Amino acid sequence: MIFLLAFLLVSTSATVLQTPNGPAVGLAWDDGDPGVSEWFNVYRAPAPGGPWTKLTFDPLPVPTLTYTDTNVTFGQTWYYAVTAGNGTGESTYSAIVTAAINKPIPKPPVNPRVSFISIIAKFFAWLRGLG
Repeated sequence: MIFLLAFLLVSTSATVLQTPNGPAVGLAWDDGDPGVSEWFNVYRAPAPGGPWTKLTFDPLPVPTLTYTDTNVTFGQTWYYAVTAGNGTGESTYSAIVTAAINKPIPKPPVNPRVSFISIIAKFFAWLRGLG
């Protein structure tokens, strides 16, 4: 838990999602100091120590407590943190959460069947083995 400038962010979580347009990371957090926080910023880094990039072009207004990062691809691992702010300033980063963007396990093939071509190929392979 982080407490600075009267802000408290707790329970930040990240979930990897599969959307029709590819993978995404869904973030959620709690505002630990309702009535003091006026907005939130979301940051992402390729490593736990940064460098951090702000993902929210404009701060997310309270009561927004979620953000979806759609600019991710399979094989990446990203680290996320959230800050809270108001007219006084911006808090330090929340607890860091990790999202590993792994490819999903593929679905099994459908309609398996023996094709006529594979039967012919096996027959000729058998004939070659006789000679």
